[in-house]
Amino acid sequence: MADIVGFGGIGTDGTAQAAGGKMKSVRDLIDFHLRWHEFRPVARRVAARPGLTEDEAECIQWLIALADRISADDIALDDKTPMDGPI
Repeated sequence: MADIVGFGGIGTDGTAQAAGGKMKSVRDLIDFHLRWHEFRPVARRVAARPGLTEDEAECIQWLIALADRISADDIALDDKTPMDGPI
C-alpha cells in the first residue's frame, strides 16, 4: 500500500504529523492493526471530508468502529490467512 500523504496524523514515533507529512507504509494487516492508533485520526478526517456522499461517510464510520473493536485475539496468524495487503 502506498504511503499516506496529505492527511496529517500521528507519526510512527507517536508525535503529531503536520498535514502533508508522510506516514510509513503498512507492511501487512498485523502492522496496520498494531498501528491503528496512527491511522484512526486519518480515517476520521477522511470520513469528514467535504464531497463524500452520506453513504460513503457512513461506510467509513462503520469501518472505523469495526477496526476499534478488533483485538489481537481476532487476528489469525496461520498460513491460511492472507496478511500481505489490501483486498
